[in-house]
Amino acid sequence: SKTPMMRDALRKMTWVFWIAQNTGPSFLTSDNPFFFFQSLGIGRQGSEVTVPLASDIALWATWRKDFVEGEYRQAHAKVIREINRRTASNAYRYVYYHKQADWIPKLINNRNPFLNRII
Repeated sequence: SKTPMMRDALRKMTWVFWIAQNTGPSFLTSDNPFFFFQSLGIGRQGSEVTVPLASDIALWATWRKDFVEGEYRQAHAKVIREINRRTASNAYRYVYYHKQADWIPKLINNRNPFLNRII
């Protein structure tokens, strides 16, 4: 099974927690919030995993070593937008946000978004 390999890869990655400020945009979530690039998988250099944990915090697991394990970093709008695009593109059916926002329908309806790496 792939589960033990995925678990081991996730454990070896550097985990960074992005924090959204209350005055700016927030993270959304979906019915399938665990995102990774399917073409890379999780165990390869360059792989990334993102998971929104709350409206103001998201996990980013990366193989990059220029970040500190368990670090909390302020998420600027570009990072929040990218994590939200990933989460929405990965949704099976539902996307959730803590309030009404005009940009959500546009995000949801973009079925072929160009997704980028963080930073």
